[in-house]
Amino acid sequence: MITIRLPKELEEKLDQLAKKEERSKAYIIRKALEEYLADYEDYCSAVEVLKSNPKIYTNEEATEILGY
Repeated sequence: MITIRLPKELEEKLDQLAKKEERSKAYIIRKALEEYLADYEDYCSAVEVLKSNPKIYTNEEATEILGY
């Protein structure tokens, strides 16, 4: 169980969205956090790839390499 404090404006937006979507505020917060964490994992993976392969290809080079 987690308790958070939200600025009034953000809480009002959350209330409006919950009513509009007919979902609980907890559901919306949970889904938003899931999306954020998935995006963050993707970002971290991309950073690791860039660190391990610093070569950056132009669109033309990538097209030639991939044979498209």
